[in-house]
Amino acid sequence: MSSSRSMKGKGKAVLRPSQIQAGGFDDSPLWNHVKVTGGAAGRGGNRHWMCNYCNKKVTGSYSKVKGHLLAIPLCGVTACNSLSAEIMKAIKKEHDDTERRKHIHVDHSGDEME
Repeated sequence: MSSSRSMKGKGKAVLRPSQIQAGGFDDSPLWNHVKVTGGAAGRGGNRHWMCNYCNKKVTGSYSKVKGHLLAIPLCGVTACNSLSAEIMKAIKKEHDDTERRKHIHVDHSGDEME
Protein backbone atom coordinates (compact mmCIF):
# COMPACT_ATOMS: atom_id res chain seq x y z
CA MET A 1 0.00 0.00 0.00
CA SER A 2 1.38 3.41 -0.96
CA SER A 3 1.41 6.36 1.40
CA SER A 4 0.36 8.70 -1.35
CA ARG A 5 -2.40 8.56 -3.88
CA SER A 6 -3.60 10.59 -6.80
CA MET A 7 -6.42 13.06 -6.75
CA LYS A 8 -7.55 15.36 -9.51
CA GLY A 9 -6.95 19.04 -9.04
CA LYS A 10 -7.24 21.75 -11.67
CA GLY A 11 -7.20 19.28 -14.54
CA LYS A 12 -4.18 17.21 -13.49
CA ALA A 13 -3.42 14.45 -11.02
CA VAL A 14 -1.44 15.46 -7.94
CA LEU A 15 0.01 13.37 -5.15
CA ARG A 16 -1.20 13.89 -1.63
CA PRO A 17 -0.50 12.16 1.67
CA SER A 18 -2.92 9.44 2.66
CA GLN A 19 -4.45 8.80 6.07
CA ILE A 20 -2.30 7.17 8.75
CA GLN A 21 -1.68 3.56 7.78
CA ALA A 22 0.89 2.23 10.25
CA GLY A 23 -0.96 1.44 13.47
CA GLY A 24 2.12 1.64 15.67
CA PHE A 25 3.06 5.13 14.50
CA ASP A 26 -0.15 7.09 15.20
CA ASP A 27 1.70 9.58 17.41
CA SER A 28 4.50 9.90 14.84
CA PRO A 29 2.65 10.31 11.54
CA LEU A 30 5.65 11.15 9.39
CA TRP A 31 6.74 7.49 9.54
CA ASN A 32 3.79 6.92 7.18
CA HIS A 33 5.60 8.91 4.48
CA VAL A 34 8.67 6.68 4.46
CA LYS A 35 9.16 2.95 4.02
CA VAL A 36 10.91 1.43 7.03
CA THR A 37 13.29 -1.22 5.69
CA GLY A 38 14.98 -2.34 8.91
CA GLY A 39 16.48 -1.30 12.20
CA ALA A 40 15.19 -1.01 15.75
CA ALA A 41 12.19 -3.09 16.74
CA GLY A 42 9.40 -1.28 18.55
CA ARG A 43 9.66 2.35 19.55
CA GLY A 44 12.78 4.51 19.56
CA GLY A 45 16.17 4.06 17.99
CA ASN A 46 17.49 4.30 14.48
CA ARG A 47 15.74 2.64 11.58
CA HIS A 48 16.69 2.21 7.95
CA TRP A 49 14.09 4.01 5.86
CA MET A 50 13.45 5.28 2.36
CA CYS A 51 11.44 8.39 1.50
CA ASN A 52 8.23 7.58 -0.41
CA TYR A 53 8.62 10.75 -2.49
CA CYS A 54 12.31 10.99 -3.49
CA ASN A 55 13.48 7.42 -2.65
CA LYS A 56 16.36 8.75 -0.51
CA LYS A 57 17.72 5.99 1.76
CA VAL A 58 18.57 7.06 5.32
CA THR A 59 19.47 5.47 8.65
CA GLY A 60 18.06 7.56 11.45
CA SER A 61 15.37 8.23 13.97
CA TYR A 62 12.07 10.08 13.67
CA SER A 63 14.00 13.35 13.99
CA LYS A 64 15.65 12.72 10.63
CA VAL A 65 12.31 11.77 9.02
CA LYS A 66 10.90 15.05 10.32
CA GLY A 67 13.96 17.01 9.17
CA HIS A 68 13.81 15.44 5.71
CA LEU A 69 10.09 15.88 5.08
CA LEU A 70 9.63 19.26 6.76
CA ALA A 71 12.94 20.71 5.48
CA ILE A 72 14.21 21.46 8.98
CA PRO A 73 17.87 22.58 8.87
CA LEU A 74 20.63 21.07 11.01
CA CYS A 75 18.94 17.64 11.35
CA GLY A 76 21.76 15.74 9.66
CA VAL A 77 19.71 14.99 6.55
CA THR A 78 18.88 16.92 3.39
CA ALA A 79 15.37 18.12 2.71
CA CYS A 80 13.19 16.12 0.32
CA ASN A 81 13.43 17.73 -3.11
CA SER A 82 10.39 15.92 -4.52
CA LEU A 83 7.64 17.52 -2.42
CA SER A 84 5.39 20.12 -4.00
CA ALA A 85 4.30 23.05 -1.84
CA GLU A 86 0.84 21.45 -1.60
CA ILE A 87 2.16 18.12 -0.30
CA MET A 88 4.57 19.86 2.09
CA LYS A 89 1.67 21.89 3.50
CA ALA A 90 -0.44 18.74 4.01
CA ILE A 91 2.43 16.87 5.71
CA LYS A 92 3.14 19.86 7.98
CA LYS A 93 -0.55 20.07 8.94
CA GLU A 94 -0.63 16.35 9.71
CA HIS A 95 2.46 16.73 11.92
CA ASP A 96 1.19 19.89 13.65
CA ASP A 97 -2.24 18.34 14.34
CA THR A 98 -0.60 15.32 15.97
CA GLU A 99 1.70 17.50 18.08
CA ARG A 100 -1.28 19.58 19.21
CA ARG A 101 -3.19 16.42 20.24
CA LYS A 102 -0.19 15.24 22.29
CA HIS A 103 -0.36 18.41 24.38
CA ILE A 104 -4.09 18.36 25.15
CA HIS A 105 -4.97 16.68 28.45
CA VAL A 106 -8.47 15.78 29.57
CA ASP A 107 -9.34 16.10 33.26
CA HIS A 108 -11.81 13.80 35.08
CA SER A 109 -14.85 15.95 34.24
CA GLY A 110 -14.12 15.63 30.52
CA ASP A 111 -13.06 19.27 30.10
CA GLU A 112 -9.99 19.80 27.94
CA MET A 113 -6.96 21.43 29.50
CA GLU A 114 -3.64 22.44 27.94
